[in-house]
Amino acid sequence: MKNFMTLALLAVTMTASMSSCGDSDILNSGAAKKALKKEAVFAKNHCTVPFSTGFYEVDSDDLDKLARLQAAGMITFSVESATETVTEYTYSWYSGRTEYTYEREHDFAQVDLTEAGQKLVVESPALYREDTARLKREMDEYSEDIPEYMNTIYVRPQLPEDRSEATDTDSIGKNIEIAECVETTTEVEEVQPEHDVNANYNTLLARVHKTDNNMLSGRFTLEKVMDVFCPEEFAKDGKGSCRFIAKFVDKTAFGYVLGAPGNQQLREGKATFRRYVDKGWTVESID
Repeated sequence: MKNFMTLALLAVTMTASMSSCGDSDILNSGAAKKALKKEAVFAKNHCTVPFSTGFYEVDSDDLDKLARLQAAGMITFSVESATETVTEYTYSWYSGRTEYTYEREHDFAQVDLTEAGQKLVVESPALYREDTARLKREMDEYSEDIPEYMNTIYVRPQLPEDRSEATDTDSIGKNIEIAECVETTTEVEEVQPEHDVNANYNTLLARVHKTDNNMLSGRFTLEKVMDVFCPEEFAKDGKGSCRFIAKFVDKTAFGYVLGAPGNQQLREGKATFRRYVDKGWTVESID
């Protein structure tokens, strides 16, 4: 009787174990959520907007954005202006060529990040899933030790000089004719440079320099996974799908001024999954 109970208990345990193993082959909400959270879109440093510092030309829309970022304590900026005189030509068959000039105003801004702004610079935004990003870093960091002999180059042997063509220096000297040197002077009239009407504008142009930065705009959080779809035939092929709700949070001043989803705004998405032997359920695509 005791042996029978032991065998019965062992059978139950094996059945539960087999059931648990089978369940792992079917996509569920927990596995879908775990796989989604590994995606770059949910990384804290994924959502960025481009922003330039330095000295460069700006328009009225740019100046409005700079003023807002300065009011938020993210940057400081100053403006210098210059007038450009533009000359253009028109031509018609009845009047010929006509020249006309007009003035164009230009604004240049010196833009610098404050200490608060510098804290939002993202050196390397997350673009790949965690495991893919790790592998890519390892591949990018690879360097090969080149053997010293790879610096060897072929040196062509120097051929001996043909002495038969050599000419006696004395005979050469006898054949040299001495030409009479006549000193002449030429008076050059100094030409006064014309006044550059665009000197101030060209000076500002010469100072232009830019540094492009990735500024953190906020981040997405995964709020809910729903409509998980993984019927038996999908499970056999290692496929599955679901819908999910994401929320945009922690919106920064750069996100407000330069463009980002609304703070606390919910967005719906759809994901497809593949199951791998070594990785388990992994996101294949997000729409």
